[in-house]
Amino acid sequence: MRLHVVEHFASGGSPVEKILIDSGASETAAFADINGDGKLDIVSGEYWYEAPKWTPHKFRDVAYVPGYVDVFADLPLDVNGDGKVDIVSAHGFQNKLVWMENPGKTGAPWKEHVIDQGYFIEFAFLVDLTNSGKKDCILPQYGGANAPTAWYEHKDGGFVKHVVSPKPSATASARATSTATAAPTSSRPRAGSRRRRTRAPASGSGTRTSSSARRASSTCWTSTATAGPTSSPPWPTITAFSGSSKQPTASGSST
Repeated sequence: MRLHVVEHFASGGSPVEKILIDSGASETAAFADINGDGKLDIVSGEYWYEAPKWTPHKFRDVAYVPGYVDVFADLPLDVNGDGKVDIVSAHGFQNKLVWMENPGKTGAPWKEHVIDQGYFIEFAFLVDLTNSGKKDCILPQYGGANAPTAWYEHKDGGFVKHVVSPKPSATASARATSTATAAPTSSRPRAGSRRRRTRAPASGSGTRTSSSARRASSTCWTSTATAGPTSSPPWPTITAFSGSSKQPTASGSST
């Protein structure tokens, strides 16, 4: 995802201007007043971008999976009630939900607090499940055969976990069943896998086969997935995210 800002000019010149902020592969972007100056800044990848000139400030290190910057949700919320906007983040391939504490000073390190871990997270939302009038509860979308249905109540400067059902959702169960029973020739390679086309060896017996049988056996797709943070499903290897999000560098066993 390329990060752009479109600015509108009240008079003179072009009515709009599109500005490229970052050409990296970030999955998500959030808007929040990070430094308390009354202007909405942008949070994406390893950086927050200070308005109005969108000056980048690195505030965290993010794992890089080939094809992904491993942040699938960034949710602005003052978690500890100190008047500064913190960031709740879902790291899918690292299997963890965290919140990053805003130090209130540009350039100071942000502290990571783990809310929960152990499940793949595709995305998360801020919702009002307590009828408080505030969207300050976290509702994550967990994946995996053993993932529960749960939400997290914002309370006393942290979060309280509420499990709606210890059993996986119907979608997760169906996906897990499909993954376990799918034939190797019909499986789709995951990110970080290498796909190669192979042809069945020619028969030397001279036995005549039907055209449909020949078509079925002529080609197949094979996939070799690398080891990941969990054994089911086999996610790609997580590697260090090096330098700017504009130039992610992958290492390890990605193929």
